[in-house]
Amino acid sequence: MDVLVALMENEKHATKRELGENIMKHAEDLLAYGKVSEGQYLDFCNGAGLIHQGVMMTQNEMATVSRMINTLSWKVHDAKTRETIFRNHIKSLQTRTGELRTRYEEAKGTMFKNASELESAIQKKEYARARSMVKDQKKKALDMVFEFDE
Repeated sequence: MDVLVALMENEKHATKRELGENIMKHAEDLLAYGKVSEGQYLDFCNGAGLIHQGVMMTQNEMATVSRMINTLSWKVHDAKTRETIFRNHIKSLQTRTGELRTRYEEAKGTMFKNASELESAIQKKEYARARSMVKDQKKKALDMVFEFDE
């Protein structure tokens, strides 16, 4: 098969059809001069037929196709890696959103409870108690801190 590769490299400007025909002629000449066995001749004929039909490629074409396949393979691998990273990031964001929602509901409940107690104290005319509740709420509001884990 090294002879086939050499013939293909020597026929750089020929079309695949012409290349297949030339290989067939060379194979016939080699068989006529006794340089190849009948089995080798049939191998040449099969290869020439494939080249003639455009099925077989030259080494340069194979190298190009191999590079394209490798490039596509790496792009698919990179896309899968990025997809995994994004999926993990989305899960993390969903967890943080749930935590924030819980903290929001807790703060909302506390504020509503405190406002109700304040309203009750004002209606009962317990102004001293209402003033101390307002001061406590101001202090709690200033001290309120949301912490996010990163």
